[in-house]
Amino acid sequence: VTAADQTYNGSPLTPAVTVRNGTTLVPGTDYAVTYQQNVNVGTATVTVSAVGDGVVGTATGTFQITPRTLTINDVKVNPATYTGSVQLPTVTVASDGRTLVQGTDFDLEVLAGTGSTGGQNKVNRGSYKNAVKVTGIGNYTGTVQNATSANTTFVIDPAPLSAADVVAGNIPANATGAQRTPKVTATFNGVQLVNGPTGDYTVKTDCPTSGTLTPGAEYTATLTAVSGTTKNFTGSTTVKFKVAAADAVPIDDGSVTVDPIDDQTYTGSAIEPPVTVMHGGDTLVEGT
Repeated sequence: VTAADQTYNGSPLTPAVTVRNGTTLVPGTDYAVTYQQNVNVGTATVTVSAVGDGVVGTATGTFQITPRTLTINDVKVNPATYTGSVQLPTVTVASDGRTLVQGTDFDLEVLAGTGSTGGQNKVNRGSYKNAVKVTGIGNYTGTVQNATSANTTFVIDPAPLSAADVVAGNIPANATGAQRTPKVTATFNGVQLVNGPTGDYTVKTDCPTSGTLTPGAEYTATLTAVSGTTKNFTGSTTVKFKVAAADAVPIDDGSVTVDPIDDQTYTGSAIEPPVTVMHGGDTLVEGT
């Protein structure tokens, strides 16, 4: 009884057998075949049992099941999303339609590197080549390591800015100019993000830049992630803010002006001409 050696594929292997008894016998007519230990790497046994009138008894033979060799196409480093902390690459290894198990089918080594290479100590968005080495064990053999392949590149994608916790303060009803943009604080995993064109995000609002603001009115601030291949955030998010009562304005801070007062004629009594007081283009009301 003879059968050709086979390569492991995760399923029972049932190679054709050749049975001779002076002449080549016919399966199903002269004999039936059964297999033992025919899944995993090692020695499998094949047994033939006579079923025809001209043949009696049983006979056995063996064949070898050899490990399947892993290739670069079997390995894929899973992408990650920026968290602000160090992340180590993980992999998906699949062969013959089966997803392999780390520690049973393969060992994983995360490789050291600098800059845009290696998979160790990576925090920021980027593509880090030559990140891992995968070595087959058990039913698999071979080592997969490639300095340029996308399959062994660890990609950290930017996080959505909407994942940040955003708080906006209210603005006073007498706010003018830049004061009409509220103070915005955005934090991500406990770290405060930087507002500005060279930072993490910029802010725009739908609050009018001129005219009178009504206490209680609500507006929206839109935070947009600063674009760039090294930036760790993408997309945008919004936060509401309100107009509060007008802040008291220090009369000596230079922002309050008094219109010129015309000269007055002596009357013998205290003279109290009307006074026009301005702040940022608004006329202030006496007593309020």
